[in-house]
Amino acid sequence: MNDLGTDVSGFARDPTIAEQVADLIRTRGGEAIANDSDVSTPEGGSDLIASTIQRFGRIDLLVNNAGICGSQLFEDASVA
Repeated sequence: MNDLGTDVSGFARDPTIAEQVADLIRTRGGEAIANDSDVSTPEGGSDLIASTIQRFGRIDLLVNNAGICGSQLFEDASVA
């Protein structure tokens, strides 16, 4: 579970937001870790991937519902 925990204006980080959601997933029988990396940067994305692989050993599915990149295929997207 990745979330910066920012307010609606995009400021003020709160890492407990991701932890609360991960806790909820775990209490309902799922497996989850919390991560507050800023995935708008390549470094933040790399940190999220590394944390996930360290805990679970692999990534089977990835859903990014935070980015806005228009109508293009993932493999055609650039960092810019």
